[in-house]
Amino acid sequence: MDPQRVIQAIRTKTSDLSRLDDDELLPSAEVVDAAVDFISGLWPMLDAPGPPVQVGTFYGEVNLTWRWDDRMVRLAFFPDRPTQLVFGGLSEPTGSYRSEANPSHSEVAARLGALAPALV
Repeated sequence: MDPQRVIQAIRTKTSDLSRLDDDELLPSAEVVDAAVDFISGLWPMLDAPGPPVQVGTFYGEVNLTWRWDDRMVRLAFFPDRPTQLVFGGLSEPTGSYRSEANPSHSEVAARLGALAPALV
């Protein structure tokens, strides 16, 4: 998926009121902009596009998730705390997930490169 499609998916999903639970709010413009800005800076650092990214929202968050086989990388953008990079194996115990606050573009690019090395 190219960066413009990812950005469009972020903007579409973060403006769709029909996706919300009763007490849920859409992500703020600041959270959406943070996700869009991060994708814009990340894409030039990738050797290849890698697996498709899934865009989701959850109570004011924007989540970007890449999966390959039993591994995943997720970026979560929050309204009231630092961005989190979460990565690990889906078939491993929950404790095997690792998390880093305020990841750099190069840290995320490295995690994506490790996620699907055959693609990069």
